[in-house]
Amino acid sequence: MFQGFSFTGNSLIGIDTKGTVYESMVGSTFRGELGQYFTPRKIVEFMVDLLNPQRNDYILDPACGSGGFLIYAMRKVANQIRLQQKNLPQHKIEKLIQDFVNQNIFGIDLSPRMVRAARMNMIMHGDGWSGIQRWHGLKIQSQPELIKIAGKLTLIFSNPPFAGFETEEEILK
Repeated sequence: MFQGFSFTGNSLIGIDTKGTVYESMVGSTFRGELGQYFTPRKIVEFMVDLLNPQRNDYILDPACGSGGFLIYAMRKVANQIRLQQKNLPQHKIEKLIQDFVNQNIFGIDLSPRMVRAARMNMIMHGDGWSGIQRWHGLKIQSQPELIKIAGKLTLIFSNPPFAGFETEEEILK
């Protein structure tokens, strides 16, 4: 029955099968309990296409949720690398892509469950190691790992959460 479908890439009609299945499986868990929603795929695609990430960009989502912006940015840059380096052997192309993902893509979320969901989503989309960390997205300047790259960040994608309220005095200042 599934013979005509590909689960390893995009289908002919542009549907990300793995991502769609993953988000539908975990979506209701986060919507109900945590008041969190996945950014609609068309909005993610529009925003990433608009900012057009490149190989040398350092990308951050300080409220990454399920990692949608990071996944689409990763896929977009991976396609660019494949087109630009088509004369290289496949294993070298994949190494360039993996290096980009490991060194240039970062995601933060406050919720431990969303961090796990984002990491799994990134892994399902070809990222063997994910730069997703559990931190407060408004306290980036106090995170040692991000201080190292703070001056290098070139793109920030985010759909900030609207489910909670910030009460910490220092952040509100």
